[in-house]
Amino acid sequence: MNRRVVAVVSDLLFRTRIAETAKQAGVDFTTVPSGIALSALENHAPDLIVLDLADTGDPISLAHALRASHATRSVPIVGFYPHVDNALRQRALAAGIPHVLPRSAFVAQMLEILQTGLRPPETPTAMTETTSPSPAVNAERTYVTCPGCGRHDWVNWPASSPTYPWKCFNCGKQFALERGGRH
Repeated sequence: MNRRVVAVVSDLLFRTRIAETAKQAGVDFTTVPSGIALSALENHAPDLIVLDLADTGDPISLAHALRASHATRSVPIVGFYPHVDNALRQRALAAGIPHVLPRSAFVAQMLEILQTGLRPPETPTAMTETTSPSPAVNAERTYVTCPGCGRHDWVNWPASSPTYPWKCFNCGKQFALERGGRH
């Protein structure tokens, strides 16, 4: 059975863009109007909910209700917002949406998000590109994914250090990464 993704997005052009990407990803995709979203999602919980946080409805209240509902509290939610509206981002995080991305980041990662879902937000990921340190800087180039916003980055991890303090430039969260992928 295909993954089921439901979006609460009123922007017709963006809904179409998500639908085309969902088709490419091989997932079942539907949209619901914000006015009936809670009852529709409670009656048939999807594998992923996509919320336009700048929607004309009240997506923040909807997020609170989705987190309070027994039927939808464990369903991953990704919300996207205009990159200039940090206050909206903060309200979304406070409402229990762990994956809050600027609209441009959501677009850039949309296929991956729809295909594979989302990692738990508490688990930053890091993978090492090479096993031998660079002789010039005595560091390993390491690929890191921010659990807060999903941004990807390469860092030069000092070869002699078991941990690496990393701050995401996109969302501002800080993490202490550990070698071996445990964070």
